[in-house]
Amino acid sequence: MNLAKSGVVVGILFLLVTTIQCVDSGSAAADYMGEFRLKLIDAAYGFQELNVVIRRIEIHRKDFGADVGWRMVSSEVHTYDILQLRNGVSVNLVLESVPIGKYDKIRITFSEGYIMKDGYRRSLLLDPKIVNGFIQQFEFEIFENETYQLTFDFDVGRSVTYLGNNQYSLYPVFRVQPSLEAGAIAGSIRSPEGNAIFANIYTFTGIDSVSTSNDTTNNNGSFQITDIPTGVYSILIVPSVGTYADTLIENIIVEAQKITQLGSITLSHK
Repeated sequence: MNLAKSGVVVGILFLLVTTIQCVDSGSAAADYMGEFRLKLIDAAYGFQELNVVIRRIEIHRKDFGADVGWRMVSSEVHTYDILQLRNGVSVNLVLESVPIGKYDKIRITFSEGYIMKDGYRRSLLLDPKIVNGFIQQFEFEIFENETYQLTFDFDVGRSVTYLGNNQYSLYPVFRVQPSLEAGAIAGSIRSPEGNAIFANIYTFTGIDSVSTSNDTTNNNGSFQITDIPTGVYSILIVPSVGTYADTLIENIIVEAQKITQLGSITLSHK
């Protein structure tokens, strides 16, 4: 059973800030370095936990062979519950100096993780095709004295597949987005009586979609969908309480490096 219809994503943010550092062999402009940061952001799903283990992260210099030109940017093994990273919450994965220049691949090496579903722990196994690392093709260039950010949206619904026997498999599906060209949408969801109502929020433009769920802690009902491309969006709000109707909001303009505030959204009774 594939979980493709969820449309839920988790983003991975790559931030590169140029500085002058040491020499990297194999680079004509190796005297000039940049800072590489990696963050996980924004997710929601029907599991209680989705724990992904990352062992290693590497980036590849363009115009080098497939087996050479790789640079390690993280070798620390960490487990991340990506379902905790929603509504703008993030965690740093990488902080590393890298040479300026052109890159074309990012390789992430995973270990087996686990899912918590219905109060029980379920195995999260690696798809055989990514046992030696998952490679994302994406070209980007680092310039001296400039900042470059890259967001990976991790689509949980298409990345996690149920295998049977209480086991799931992982094969990451990402949407890649330069962060400096992205914005955000924020708001809060309430009942006609003014109480926070838990809901899933789906934002889409064309065939591209991103989703999250709102935070009902302390009755605030707030949500934020971050690092989405600039454009005109619609938002569909699907409340978890069946007595409230789904709500569609259209013509939401998202601008680069800005948060479009929708304010308090009041649901109606069916």
